[in-house]
Amino acid sequence: MFSRFTEMFVDELEKESELATLVKSYMMNLGEAVVQDIVSFYQEIRKMASTKLVDGTGHHPHYR
Repeated sequence: MFSRFTEMFVDELEKESELATLVKSYMMNLGEAVVQDIVSFYQEIRKMASTKLVDGTGHHPHYR
């Protein structure tokens, strides 16, 4: 059976310009302001994940 999805593994993107390129490639036809808002939100959540956010057991989320 064929899958309609392709999984690719890449290093984590941290540069704002790389994140913006990724957002633009997956969410076409967004204005530059919206792309910047998405990138800013992602960067802020990543910071909070290591300092403030915890799950129900009190552990910080981690990403693989």
